[in-house]
Amino acid sequence: MRAFDSEKEFASWLLHVGEGESGEKIQLPPFCYPESQDPVQQLFSDIDFKTVTPEELKGQAILTVTNDLSMQINNRVLECMPGNEVIYESIDNIVSNDPQDHLAYTEEFLNSLTPTGMPPHKLRLKPGTIIMLLRNLAPSKDPVRCLQFSPDGQYLVVAAGRHVRIFHNVPGFQNIILGLEDAKKNAKNASMRDRLQTQIDEAKAVLNTFGKS
Repeated sequence: MRAFDSEKEFASWLLHVGEGESGEKIQLPPFCYPESQDPVQQLFSDIDFKTVTPEELKGQAILTVTNDLSMQINNRVLECMPGNEVIYESIDNIVSNDPQDHLAYTEEFLNSLTPTGMPPHKLRLKPGTIIMLLRNLAPSKDPVRCLQFSPDGQYLVVAAGRHVRIFHNVPGFQNIILGLEDAKKNAKNASMRDRLQTQIDEAKAVLNTFGKS
């Protein structure tokens, strides 16, 4: 076997392993490891999320052995994406008439649980985030076929069976208001502050129509 100069070190290591000289434990040589040990940076740092398609993303996957680690990686990938982050918090409680059960299983404890197939208590999303539905929360009804935000992020469209439901993206509006208020604090002139305040008032007026403030 002939090897290039750049491959001689690997060929020597491979021969060493083949002859059984490495013992029971085989240690890969340093050149077998990437310079960066951060898989998120390796796979997602150079992606333009504004133009990338789901077809292009489906080959970019990181496998983990625990749900906790997968959520950490999801949040790391989310940081690479442009746009404002919206956090959706679950409302957890137990169905029991026994007061002792409510004392034993507090809301904080329930929030810390993430059963298989269920989203975490704090679900972090950005425009363009891919969502995988693993469990139908209403199996007696039509299965959910599609979850999609409107282009402006104001609505969440849910398609189930023959029905399509549209929900107001309340956390999205709240996030927009926070972003506008931050921009207003950093505005350099009065006209810009007035324009931002107008946008804040309009977003708050929309929230009021939802019964939220």
